[in-house]
Amino acid sequence: MPVFKHSFSPIRIFTGCAAIGIAVVIYMMLHPKLTVEPVPSPNQGVAFGTIFDLSNQSIAVLYRVSYTYCVNSLQTPSNIGEAEAGALRLETPSQSISLANLSRGDATALPILNAVNAPPGSEVDLVFAVRFQPESFRFLERRFRFLGTEDQDGTWIWKQVPLGSPCG
Repeated sequence: MPVFKHSFSPIRIFTGCAAIGIAVVIYMMLHPKLTVEPVPSPNQGVAFGTIFDLSNQSIAVLYRVSYTYCVNSLQTPSNIGEAEAGALRLETPSQSISLANLSRGDATALPILNAVNAPPGSEVDLVFAVRFQPESFRFLERRFRFLGTEDQDGTWIWKQVPLGSPCG
């Protein structure tokens, strides 16, 4: 009875490891890790008193980065006046805003262009849609949804929540 013998040459081992490594790099480039973090701002002119930072925590450089934001709802406490939303349109995405390319480990701010004055106790449901192109691949989009509540001292408290609203 013939015995089947495997031969593992160094070239076969190297080729197999290289193929696995290339597959992992391609996967990581097609699935970049992005985060959006709310950062309180002392500037009174900033919408919701918060600057949202977009961070690229992947191995790929992100090109042609742009984003839109959408306010699903803006509610005020029933015993206090309505929020002054200005040109803010509910459940309607903003115009696309272009940003610089985002290198590995870099961060940039996602400004909300319309200032919103709301009384303490107000709540907002906000969605960011970030569109980008990693290296030379197709455009990708990631969405981030936040619920914010304004404290009595004017500080906004944010919580990231799952998608599932009119804007995403």
